[in-house]
Amino acid sequence: MRAIHYLNQFFGGIGAEDKAHVGPRAIEGPVGPAMAARNVLGDRGDVVATVACGDNYFAENIDKASQEVIELMRPYEPDLVLAGPAFNAGRYG
Repeated sequence: MRAIHYLNQFFGGIGAEDKAHVGPRAIEGPVGPAMAARNVLGDRGDVVATVACGDNYFAENIDKASQEVIELMRPYEPDLVLAGPAFNAGRYG
């Protein structure tokens, strides 16, 4: 199983609030909490990429950001998309 993990800029290792306006980017392999997801998948699959995007960017550009994220994920041909943690954040993409 091929998995992609979607994270905000903080959990994606891009930065804190000062990076909340950063657009989406794909990172090869697991990053941050995606490492735990990799462990949970075990022999059943792997996290092949992490997609991270700034909270503000996503919240202010929902349609555009959604399409950008999908296009970044498409080449990895995922069987599973994981998202979060979000911790009930109101603007988490």
